[in-house]
Amino acid sequence: MHWKPQGRLLNLVEYKLGTHPLEPDSLVMTTEHSAAGLKLTYPHVTTRTDASLTPVTVSDLSTIPWVTTGVTVESDLGANGNATFQSGAVSAGSAQAFLRLEAQRF
Repeated sequence: MHWKPQGRLLNLVEYKLGTHPLEPDSLVMTTEHSAAGLKLTYPHVTTRTDASLTPVTVSDLSTIPWVTTGVTVESDLGANGNATFQSGAVSAGSAQAFLRLEAQRF
C-alpha cells in the first residue's frame, strides 16, 4: 500500500472511495456517535470490483485482528457521481468500540 503525498488515505482506499489520489482529500466520510452506537458512512464505487472496503471493529486497540463481527452494514444510502454511499455501524452495547475501513485488492 502506498500513501498519497498530500493526503492521509491509502491509494487503494482512495480508489475504492472514488476520490482522486493526486488531489487533497475532501470530506468523503462521516462519523456519527450517539446513544445507539458508532456509525461510519462512506462512498464506494461499485463498478470497481477488483477491490473492496469492509468496515471492521475492535473494542481494544491492542486487539488483533479487527473483525466484522458486530458490524451492521447498510448499503444504497444515496449516490454521489459514480459512488454509492454505505455505512458500517457498531451498537453501544460494549463499553467502547473502534471502527475503521479495511481495503483489500483481489
